Amino acid sequence: MRTTLIGRRAERLAAKHLLSRGLKLTAENYSCKFGEIDLIMEEGASQLIFIEVRYRSKDRYGSPVETITQLKQARIRRTAAHFLLSHSEYQTFTCRFDVIGLIENPQGHQFQWIQAAFY
Repeated sequence: MRTTLIGRRAERLAAKHLLSRGLKLTAENYSCKFGEIDLIMEEGASQLIFIEVRYRSKDRYGSPVETITQLKQARIRRTAAHFLLSHSEYQTFTCRFDVIGLIENPQGHQFQWIQAAFY
């Protein structure tokens, strides 16, 4: 499978996992000149969550969430700022940056969800 297809599949699985935890999907693959955010979701009536999804077929070389660099975090923050400027309906929402890692194993999918992973 091509990397893009694998990534999109991981994002769909992560979205399904988070929807089952009560979050509401706002946007998928939001992109602008600054970068891309995999998932944007709402929690409750006033929290907006920008989510980076990371996938690894094995955790032999570390967990997927350990691959988020400072540069990637900065791109996500700038992209989130662009989203907020473009969507005034979220101006009163508090924001959070989460990371969800997905590893496939013989038992199924293993998720690692880190809330407020960075600021």
